[in-house]
Amino acid sequence: RRNVRAPLKAAGLSGAANLVGDGILVPTMGLAGAALATTAAQIVALIALLQDAAKGKFLPSSPRQWARSAGAPLRQIFTKGAPVVAALSAKTAVLLSLSYAAASTATKRGDLAALAAHQILVGLYFVFAPVGDALSQTVQTFLPRSIVADQLDEVDRPPQKRSKALGPKSRAVVKGAVAAALVLGGLDAVMAWGLPAGLATLFSRDPAVAAALRRTAPYL
Repeated sequence: RRNVRAPLKAAGLSGAANLVGDGILVPTMGLAGAALATTAAQIVALIALLQDAAKGKFLPSSPRQWARSAGAPLRQIFTKGAPVVAALSAKTAVLLSLSYAAASTATKRGDLAALAAHQILVGLYFVFAPVGDALSQTVQTFLPRSIVADQLDEVDRPPQKRSKALGPKSRAVVKGAVAAALVLGGLDAVMAWGLPAGLATLFSRDPAVAAALRRTAPYL
């Protein structure tokens, strides 16, 4: 049976801990205090979830059971979803690297406008990136079915005469995906660039931030 109370309880305790921590630490420590309060709030949520799992006897009782319960999902992930895991890990690593580079450079130079512009562009990235993700998931859904349909169409042919290339149904899916990627990707890129470049004041009225947005929008 699904337990919906435990996550809600953990989220409530985490939010309360974060609020209290911000009130205590931010006035004296500033941004470092806010980061420390957030970290403490996540630890509170983890403890709450672990306590609930222990009460419901969902946790393994021996080291061998821990290894077995942790190893099986990891093996399934790496054997069946290795390409997806690699793609998501690479995207996350790139975003984290860019965020760290922008934050560290802006902090060293004292250029808070560049840091603010970077945060706006990261938000815009997550607004427009799902278009490509949706197209990718659509192709992953329809292409295997098309390949199977093409294979069924060639069942009556001798094995030596069966084509090893994509069949007509599969080629139609690929052509449609490429066309959709060009059209939707082009519109997506134009909007992602045009909004911060042409309407920078829509996101910030600070002239320095707006100038930084116009300067860095083409990279998005």
